[in-house]
Amino acid sequence: MTHEAKCFKDYQDLGKCYSYFNSIFNDIRFDFYHYKGEFKSKIDNIEDPILRHIALYLVENYCSSKKYFSTDGTWKNNDACDSLNIWLDYKKNYFTHARLCKGNVQLWNKTIEPIWEELEKKAQEENNGSPKKWCARNNHFRGHLELPEKLKSPRCYKHIPNEYECFLPFPPNMCNLKNSCTNEKLKKFYEKCKQNNNGKDFTDFSYLFSKVIDHGVSP
Repeated sequence: MTHEAKCFKDYQDLGKCYSYFNSIFNDIRFDFYHYKGEFKSKIDNIEDPILRHIALYLVENYCSSKKYFSTDGTWKNNDACDSLNIWLDYKKNYFTHARLCKGNVQLWNKTIEPIWEELEKKAQEENNGSPKKWCARNNHFRGHLELPEKLKSPRCYKHIPNEYECFLPFPPNMCNLKNSCTNEKLKKFYEKCKQNNNGKDFTDFSYLFSKVIDHGVSP
């Protein structure tokens, strides 16, 4: 299925070109004709799956609507460029929770914005005998968006942790924390595990009990 970023005359007459481009940019694509070359490499190297998806659509949306951009790159009075900027800003505010999740803001600035910059650069360098048309990036929402008070202290989801530990599962027949272990035993198990692991503070009690019992340690 081919998506052609073209504002038909009926839309032009009604002054609805922005709505048309907006629907195209938010449509579900089945073919990605520009997922190749250096952009394919950039997209493949993005570890976060949400950012990778946004980058894939950004490249396709930019390239498919490029012939409707202006020769000076402005978004003003250019519905294709303006709506593409707003589309990306919406994705940005969704991913960063209106820029309140600082780690996600850093990921965004490291991955998505450079792709737009590269798209701009390539559009201005193309030499196919026709006027060069491109779209400059314009962050419409430069500050925090207004959110309900309860949402202003988000628990930001860390998609891919920098450091993590994998704990062993709790052996099903070793010990039932609720029914078999008293608080005093729990404390002794905890202290011994802490000593055996260089003072590291463990909070996964299934790991504590499995290690203690595996090594024949008793309270």
